[in-house]
Amino acid sequence: IKAALTFDYELFRKDHLVGVINMANIEDNIFETGEWFTTPDYTGFSIGYSVETFIGPIELKYSKSPELSDGFWWINLGFWF
Repeated sequence: IKAALTFDYELFRKDHLVGVINMANIEDNIFETGEWFTTPDYTGFSIGYSVETFIGPIELKYSKSPELSDGFWWINLGFWF
């Protein structure tokens, strides 16, 4: 079971502040054991900045999970196919 909360706030025309919070429980037979009612096993978040251009969105995003010691930077250029 995975749940995500996302936001996209337009700061200025074509400039966006974006973010995501993810939570998940993973186990075999999750619905039979009732594990999906417990506190999430995995969590994480990301926050970033995006600008709309003629080649598509350009985005810089930082992501972090409490289960990992390091955070990660992501750069996206253009549309996803």
